[in-house]
Amino acid sequence: MGEQINIILVYLSKGIDLLGAIIMFWGLLVCIGSGIKLACAASSSQTSFMARMRQPRIKLGWYILWGLEIMIVGDIIHTVLDPTIHDIIVLSVIVLIRTVISYSLEKELIAMRHEDDRKKLT
Repeated sequence: MGEQINIILVYLSKGIDLLGAIIMFWGLLVCIGSGIKLACAASSSQTSFMARMRQPRIKLGWYILWGLEIMIVGDIIHTVLDPTIHDIIVLSVIVLIRTVISYSLEKELIAMRHEDDRKKLT
């Protein structure tokens, strides 16, 4: 019975990692689609292309953030199955790196959103 649970958890862990990767890939496709749409659209405003690309970049950032957080869950499940010191150290480093990336990305995205909101008010 215990071996069956381990097998299920291994597949669950891999499925969660795959879900995180799919979410990030989907976000990339959404961003590319928005970028192509913006590049092809004739802009009557004086807004530069990079300024118009801020919204798709913000969207992509949130998809990446969401995907990374989901992948951390998969890593934790995987480590629970085989808790060697090496695996725990590797998990700690992975979680630390992903947390720093997530924190930095979230801060940047919130700052970009606030800047966009301030520009809309003026």
